[in-house]
Amino acid sequence: YTSVGSSPWPVFTALDGETGWSYQVQVVIEQRAGVANSFEPRWKVQFGKYSEKTDGIDPTNFHIVTVIKRGRLVRLFVDGCSNGKPDAEFVVEDEGRANITYSLFGMDANGSKYFDGEIAEFLAYSSALQESQTTSIGKYLARRYVLPWSWKEPTEQGILDEFERHRAAQTHPKRFAQLAASGD
Repeated sequence: YTSVGSSPWPVFTALDGETGWSYQVQVVIEQRAGVANSFEPRWKVQFGKYSEKTDGIDPTNFHIVTVIKRGRLVRLFVDGCSNGKPDAEFVVEDEGRANITYSLFGMDANGSKYFDGEIAEFLAYSSALQESQTTSIGKYLARRYVLPWSWKEPTEQGILDEFERHRAAQTHPKRFAQLAASGD
């Protein structure tokens, strides 16, 4: 992936015709926060102006990458979810439905960045999958491509609760302080 241009290298891009936002899964080369000369490849998921990256997962090897968006919560999983936690997650403040008008494989929204690697198989679904479906698909891909996979349904509370508390504190500071003091 280092032979064409500079980071990021888009694996998949979907363009929203109404908002102009792009939804992307990318490979990036970035330095660890506060650590000199620690550049390493990472997976990155981006929805509009919001994004998050994995840490310590080498995208130069083959992986099963899963992106799930449920409401405001966006999560990226690499080779499943063995510990109940995503490899990267964030909350999108501007919740809305995506109106995907274009899908691009291996190219960004501007056509200026290209992915120089292999995508063995790409699966997309028009509705949310049940846990059993996610597990079945992961097992199928793991068998077909001899890759690791395990799935333990991730919890949905942590980061979303934190986002809602932060939002409440900004929107209604007095009421939030009362609720926090009462323990509710």
